[in-house]
Amino acid sequence: MKKFFSMLFIATLLGMVFTACGDDEPGQTAAPEITYEILEDQAIVTAKGQGEVLLYLDGESTTNPTILQRSYQDYVAVFTATAKEANQKISETTTLELTIPKNDKLARFSVESEYQSETDTHFMFDIDMDKDSSSIYMYNIVFRIGEATSPAMTLLVDAPVTADKDGKVYTYAGTGIVAYMMRGTTWMPMPGDAYLVNNLTCTVNTSAKTYGIAFDCHGGHFAEQGKLK
Repeated sequence: MKKFFSMLFIATLLGMVFTACGDDEPGQTAAPEITYEILEDQAIVTAKGQGEVLLYLDGESTTNPTILQRSYQDYVAVFTATAKEANQKISETTTLELTIPKNDKLARFSVESEYQSETDTHFMFDIDMDKDSSSIYMYNIVFRIGEATSPAMTLLVDAPVTADKDGKVYTYAGTGIVAYMMRGTTWMPMPGDAYLVNNLTCTVNTSAKTYGIAFDCHGGHFAEQGKLK
């Protein structure tokens, strides 16, 4: 009888062990690694890990790897990544705050101005004019309508550009151009017609180091001219 109870005790103990093992939660996949490479005109960001590895840019799902173009100024991109193997829990989130350095080889002409239109719209701008990509970048723009003031914005305007045969005078021109606003690391079109850039003319003389720009936007006419920095 004593032997019977001993065997029963052992069987019960083993049953408790196996039951406990069956109740264990699955293990967790190791956190992935985020690596990056800064090239001449772009940055390549890659997430590496076990199982399914997901990469996010500024909170939004993105491709793995992700390629970002280097721009006219430094900007920060925040990457996160997770990994999950079969029958495992998702990994801890890996985070990388990466500064994408500006591309010093991009040709540009830089101007700083502040202009108040004849209407109640005020326009402050710091313009970089890239003679190669036909783009005009405008930084620190603030629209004021009556007492209301918009947040500072960065806009991109693409317009056809022509250059003289000597490559010293560049002229941008166009109308009904959709302006794009920088949100995080993404250019988003400005909604509606209020922010269309009309009657744009911009001339840059690299020999004389002068510029002139004029356009209509948001109910105001804006015109500036001066020396290049």
